Amino acid sequence: MCQRRRQSVRGPLRLPEAVDSKFLRQFIVAGWQASSLGYFVKVVMIGSIKSILPLTVAGLIWRLYNSGGAVDFTSAFNWHALAELLFFVFYLKHRTQLSRERPLSNDYVYPGRDRQEKVCGAGAKQRLKRNLRHMDGVLGKSASKEDRQRHFLDWFSFRQDDCHSKAPEHWSELKKENLADWLAWAFWARKVEELGAEEEEEIEQMITLVEEWAGEGGEGGELDGGRNDSLISMRLSIDEIRSAHHPLIHYLVTHAGCCGAGYVLLKWRGFERKKIGGMVYWRKEGRSGGEGERCPIVFISGIGIGLVAYLKLVDRWLEEHPGREIFLVDLPEYSLRFTTSVSILSPLDRASALTAMLGGRGAHFVGHSLGSVVISWVIRLAPESVVKAATFIDPVCFLLFHSSVAANFVYRPPATPLDCLVSYFVAKELYVNNALHRHFRWQTNLLDPALLEDIKGVSVVLSDHDHYVPSQAVERHLNLEAPKVRTRVLGEHSHAQFCVLEGTCDVVMEEFRFADEATIRN
Repeated sequence: MCQRRRQSVRGPLRLPEAVDSKFLRQFIVAGWQASSLGYFVKVVMIGSIKSILPLTVAGLIWRLYNSGGAVDFTSAFNWHALAELLFFVFYLKHRTQLSRERPLSNDYVYPGRDRQEKVCGAGAKQRLKRNLRHMDGVLGKSASKEDRQRHFLDWFSFRQDDCHSKAPEHWSELKKENLADWLAWAFWARKVEELGAEEEEEIEQMITLVEEWAGEGGEGGELDGGRNDSLISMRLSIDEIRSAHHPLIHYLVTHAGCCGAGYVLLKWRGFERKKIGGMVYWRKEGRSGGEGERCPIVFISGIGIGLVAYLKLVDRWLEEHPGREIFLVDLPEYSLRFTTSVSILSPLDRASALTAMLGGRGAHFVGHSLGSVVISWVIRLAPESVVKAATFIDPVCFLLFHSSVAANFVYRPPATPLDCLVSYFVAKELYVNNALHRHFRWQTNLLDPALLEDIKGVSVVLSDHDHYVPSQAVERHLNLEAPKVRTRVLGEHSHAQFCVLEGTCDVVMEEFRFADEATIRN
């Protein structure tokens, strides 16, 4: 068993010369209304992108007015304005189409194959019991019934009209039918009216379980019947897609620019682009003998601009393990790519493709943010020998029954300048929204720490100022449920900050080495 430690990296991180720690704190930690930097991000950076469509259309109308209605097809501006206008029409039509698509229900449930069923039980009631027990551990023995009630009330902290509202103040505001709506989504990804008689009966029993858990000594948690129409829970796979229009030029940068740059830079580093089972990945062939005999490294990216954002980490692997086989798995549905095809691999298909990619061998899996969810699929659905070691960076696969993960990224308004940028450019992008709202079932993505006990080496790196992952709660959860797992918390760091800071990348590499060496020690 490894020695557990909490590490705060506060010292002389090697920041870019133009960026000092005061600027970084204002950008990542301070509220966006607290300084001129926040208004610069909100008004100038985001506002300028949002203004592209109305300004180009206004300019086109002005030109048409001055020319008596004649269109000058030799003008690059006219072509650009027409392209932006047509793209906006396409966006509205495609968003409506995606919003109307039936959300996933039991498509992502794999009875008999999911190893987590052996731990949590196959029934919804058994899984709820285990989740409530986990929340007891996270909240602590001193938690009052108000603390437990607050956890559930936080799931009811937004309104349907896209305007955020605070969670209800008192448990009495929640009614049985409101809770039934949430339970139907959480455990079946359906609306209550779509459930069968057996499932409705199970929901009644689950409501009783929640009432007993939320009460003190089983009393004081009873809910009144009926419905409070002013309360609407967050139901990610049922709610309407919450995207914002992004101009065509945005996709020229994120798709053509970042994707093209990533292609060139990975090719230059010796990687080869391949495809298997509908999954695209990059592979750098290993050399026989020495490093080539160690298990491969499989890295899975998170939401953002794709693999190009992680080149600093990739370069460290190439430097320290020059002869080792490395696989880089991209998630195009979460990488700000423009596409008319929204075909997304299911968890089982993704786990099967990764198993086939490795040819039955084991590997050290490394996942950042949403990439940790893919590791969860592999651990739950692939053969046990596939995951020899795992390094989780800013993972979202733990404590998904905690409301903060869904709320912070999708529902709640941005609080800092960095949040403003992530919210508009990433979280509200149409295809990221489609993937989250229609292909993200938290019961399938949740990883119970008990499944980590049989993996040789596991390291988890968390960021203290993570605005999306409840880092302190995750750390406590892992301390209690998986004592063999090594956790490390980066003080004064935000989500994904390791991608740009050299000192933080050193820490990530240290945790990777620990998990990696366990495959040799064992």
